[in-house]
Amino acid sequence: PMSDQTEPVIDCSRLKRLDQQGKLELLEPLHGWSINADGKLCRTFVLQNFAESLALANLVGAVAEEIGHHPDLLVRWGSLSVEIFTHSLSHENNAALTEADFFLAARINELRA
Repeated sequence: PMSDQTEPVIDCSRLKRLDQQGKLELLEPLHGWSINADGKLCRTFVLQNFAESLALANLVGAVAEEIGHHPDLLVRWGSLSVEIFTHSLSHENNAALTEADFFLAARINELRA
């Protein structure tokens, strides 16, 4: 069946690992995000209760499915923590970041505008 998807699915095989300067340039316009000690792009959203955290997690999940790039989510009462990195280029304790990660973060920010 034909997909009615408007955006191209991200092809992870074409992604290039960003260097430190590349990461910082893409991070600057991203409100609320930082790069943690493991090298992952992360943000914690503060919410009112568990139901709100779960609802946002579901919205994030829908965006992730749409673009074919998936974050790690931790749903808690009153918060949703999101970690993004390119799994296919990462090794243990050495997360790779690519343009796809920053694109996903920007799309997630649009959910909370």
